[in-house]
Amino acid sequence: LVRALNHAMYTHPGFEYQQVISIDPALRGYTPANARAYFNALEGRLRGLPGVESVALVSNPPLGNRWTVLKTGISGRAVDIHINHIDPAFFQTMKIPLVRGRNLMRGDTRAIIVSESLARRQWPAEDPLGKPFRMGLDSYTVVGVSGSARLVSPEDSDAVEVYQLADADLLPSMVV
Repeated sequence: LVRALNHAMYTHPGFEYQQVISIDPALRGYTPANARAYFNALEGRLRGLPGVESVALVSNPPLGNRWTVLKTGISGRAVDIHINHIDPAFFQTMKIPLVRGRNLMRGDTRAIIVSESLARRQWPAEDPLGKPFRMGLDSYTVVGVSGSARLVSPEDSDAVEVYQLADADLLPSMVV
């Protein structure tokens, strides 16, 4: 118990958490267009506050009580992949480095960014950029590799992540 507590207190999870605030406006019931208008106004107001450096949207907030997990097998081993829908400002806001490739851009419907931990497992000794990656019935192309960030399970050193752009239908459930 003491070792687990010590590990939790002194192991960096791979993202900035000390100067980050999550806001869940609970827009369930909003249309995607109304949610977009709300977030545009909120983001503008937040950016005007002293000390605010960056604002981003995310489907599963860091250290929050939501997560999306895809159970899959990699090299014959069961792996839980944490999927997060984000906007392009997410990596800057959370100070998660992009170590290879590029960030997601508006219109990237079939592009993903994978964590270093997932890239090492899925493509050992290979460059993951441009590789296809299957999630369910859909296939995506890896455009970037981020630093490994255990956003949901800081204690899980085996956690791997996939990031993709949030589409309009997800806007009512997003967190700032």
